[in-house]
Amino acid sequence: MPRPVPGADLLAGSYKVKVQYSTPGIAGDGTALLIKALHDFGGKEPATDLADSEEKRQ
Repeated sequence: MPRPVPGADLLAGSYKVKVQYSTPGIAGDGTALLIKALHDFGGKEPATDLADSEEKRQ
């Protein structure tokens, strides 16, 4: 399986059910990931756009 480059590559069918992260409200590593995404993408809306678009696709 090729290594994904941009985050959007993770939405490809070949990665379905192979990518996961801890729930931010329960696990510290999930919280750290969410805080980093908020910081890197410039706020809640841009940081969650990728996840929102995936939910709409299903």
